[in-house]
Amino acid sequence: HWHWHWHWHWHCSSSSTSDATSKSIAVGFGVSKPEQAKQIKDWGAEGVIVGSALVKLLGESGSTAEGLKNLREKTRALKKAIQ
Repeated sequence: HWHWHWHWHWHCSSSSTSDATSKSIAVGFGVSKPEQAKQIKDWGAEGVIVGSALVKLLGESGSTAEGLKNLREKTRALKKAIQ
């Protein structure tokens, strides 16, 4: 519940995270798409957590080689979105 409230408040306010805290902020609840990662970065987060999305991607892959290929493509797309 706290995460949702903080996320909602942050999205709806015009202040940056640096106005709220001096700590580094990383967000990652349901993040799986590059456009989501970009939005979170644009809100001022210093990190985007995508662990569950990567585990799911591996689980849905038909083989180890396919899983690694899919991971490489996904992480490249996410990195490109936040640079």
